[in-house]
Amino acid sequence: SQVFLRYLDAEEAAPIQGTAGASGPFFSPDGRWIGIFQEGKLTKVPIEGGTPQTIADAPSGRGAVWRSDGTIFFAPLQSGPIFQVPADGGTPRPVTTLDTTAGENSHRFPELLDGGEVLLFTVRTGGGFENAQIAAVRLSSGERKTLVRGGVHGRYLSTGHLMFAKGTTLMAAPFDVTRLETLTSPAPLLEGVRYDGNGGISDFAVSDTGTLVYAPASLQAAPAELVRVSRDGVAQRVSEEPLPFRDVSVAPNG
Repeated sequence: SQVFLRYLDAEEAAPIQGTAGASGPFFSPDGRWIGIFQEGKLTKVPIEGGTPQTIADAPSGRGAVWRSDGTIFFAPLQSGPIFQVPADGGTPRPVTTLDTTAGENSHRFPELLDGGEVLLFTVRTGGGFENAQIAAVRLSSGERKTLVRGGVHGRYLSTGHLMFAKGTTLMAAPFDVTRLETLTSPAPLLEGVRYDGNGGISDFAVSDTGTLVYAPASLQAAPAELVRVSRDGVAQRVSEEPLPFRDVSVAPNG
């Protein structure tokens, strides 16, 4: 995989040098850098391309956001809390705490609102995202609230709305930032957005000016054949048919 850059008023997309093997791209506040997860690390690359600069370890990144003061909030693992780290590198420290008594095992897809004072994130309980929640934590006090049950990828819009994905449907509701509360029940905004239920990943983004970009649900992951390869290079097919496999792991006993 590789990151490509395309301006919305242009027809062509150009690859960004130094982003081979990257996933989860996100912009710096000034638009001069792109943060990515790459080869088990959180890195950054200039928008015009160049040598990646390592920021922190991130073996299996699950979303990141870059605050205007140079702090990056990111989820480095499939299971665990959200951390913060200086964009120039340093020691990451956790900013959320898993409520294991409630079955929480992953905080991911961070987003900032209220001038970077409030962190939105998705909460996974159990092994899937059917009962995922969207929560908010006030970074100065640690006050936390659950905003949505049964949704992922919370985003705050400049119109004063909370937007999130529920399966392949984008939902929205008026939102009070001061009280961290939705003012009405969420309503459907757009249907047919690509959604990966295994990772709780909804492929959309929205700008401060209100432009929405998304991948349609019809663009699903390409089928692939699952094989196991011995140390001497002999491949053996495991799957009976090609499927959109991802995140493969092997049990300790083989």
